[in-house]
Amino acid sequence: MSTAIPLHKKKNNVHLRLRSAQVQRISGATYFVVDACSLVRAERAAGCLLQPEQDDLVLISEDSMSNVSILTVLEREAGKPSMLSVDGDLLLQSKGNLSFKGGQGLNLLTPKIFLKADRSKMKINDLTFTGDLLTACGRQLRSIYQTVEIEAKAIVERVSRLYRRIKDEDARLGRLHCRVQAEYSIRAQDASIDAENTMHLKSKKKIELG
Repeated sequence: MSTAIPLHKKKNNVHLRLRSAQVQRISGATYFVVDACSLVRAERAAGCLLQPEQDDLVLISEDSMSNVSILTVLEREAGKPSMLSVDGDLLLQSKGNLSFKGGQGLNLLTPKIFLKADRSKMKINDLTFTGDLLTACGRQLRSIYQTVEIEAKAIVERVSRLYRRIKDEDARLGRLHCRVQAEYSIRAQDASIDAENTMHLKSKKKIELG
């Protein structure tokens, strides 16, 4: 049963009546709601962030010019999804912490995402990234892993200097081509080169052994 509460604002001589109604159907931004008396057209108020859906019980206001606005959603069938929506930009601001918690998951669907923070920490047990292009720019990159596996058709590296300290390396290659413009030096306590077929040593000037 709908209950009407009359409100009177003296300054602008505005009379408002509050009552509950049920959303019968929706056409674009227009809502058709029915109360105990009649079926009326209503618009969603700017402060009604929860978007009304069909069969919702809502609180409406009607002024002296018969303009009806939906102020808030009072009741909704259990299990129906809810959506907070605004027509323009929306800013959520908090002087403390701002938290989002989803019992089953958190989905972000948008054409663009921009994140800016002084410090950031993420803890994800299983992370999968799928995309066409990944670009990372920064002053320093530090990674610490127990195991790293990389599978790619081609890897291209361009660096000014490369320093590697490897305790044990086992490389299995189909072919290896190494071109050095300046000096090429190998120093080891013991060195062994084993060729199954033929080993060539070629120099334009001379070859020194021993």
